[in-house]
Amino acid sequence: MTRSFLGGAATLVAAGLSLAAAAAPALFATPALAQGMPPAGRMFGFIQVDDHGAYGGNMVVAYVNGTACGQGVYDNDRGLFIVDLSSGISDCAVAGSAVSFSVDGCMADQTGIVPEVSGAQRVDLVAPSSC
Repeated sequence: MTRSFLGGAATLVAAGLSLAAAAAPALFATPALAQGMPPAGRMFGFIQVDDHGAYGGNMVVAYVNGTACGQGVYDNDRGLFIVDLSSGISDCAVAGSAVSFSVDGCMADQTGIVPEVSGAQRVDLVAPSSC
């Protein structure tokens, strides 16, 4: 009596392929990553404190209707600040609203405007060193 190993091997191969096909979706499925909302707008510019340029690290906060909408620091190497306005806060995302700024807690004289579409707006600020 002779045994055929080919029949057993074919069964094992078929079983292995079935297992691989069942596991393939789990192996290749990637979880969907939550996409963050784009900012309502980006404000950037130079800062003058009293009669000189700002120092690196000066904190800039943007406000719309008294609500803090974003913050950033002045980068002395780049010569500018960048603040993204949060689109997740309703006051911050109203196009055409005035944006005021504080530099290290002192209000700057200049204002910006929340853009119609998420875009960038240059606003160079002048602020006092103490308030």
